[in-house]
Amino acid sequence: MVKVKIFSEVKKYTPEEQGSIVRFLLDNLDGYEDEADNIVKALDFAASEGISFGGFTIVASLEDKIIGVLVLNRTGMKSYMPENKLVYIAVHREHRRLGLGKYLLIRAQNITDGVMSVNIKKSDSTRVFFKKVGFSSEVIELRT
Repeated sequence: MVKVKIFSEVKKYTPEEQGSIVRFLLDNLDGYEDEADNIVKALDFAASEGISFGGFTIVASLEDKIIGVLVLNRTGMKSYMPENKLVYIAVHREHRRLGLGKYLLIRAQNITDGVMSVNIKKSDSTRVFFKKVGFSSEVIELRT
């Protein structure tokens, strides 16, 4: 049976739990690889470590092994920018296409106030997935 834990400013992860989440994301962010330091920053921000608006991390486990993770950071903005940023979502390769990613997103939407945004690559096939769970592509972000 899949177990779900939600970590936040109220329920913080131990250093061991944080390390397991970081390793999982490093191994399962196919096409969106990031450095461990950046993942730790996002996790710390979600847990309100230091100056932040908080957020949460949802971790799905099966037999004490992580099979899915979602990290959301609150932006502290309203109306003119989305209040929430989906920073990471990853599902273990062996558990993809079984509805776990959709479950994590719906769970996040149910416990989040305000609009949630996510950045994906223009050519990314996950765009269809995000549209199926209610995301729309209203803007294009340009960076320098």
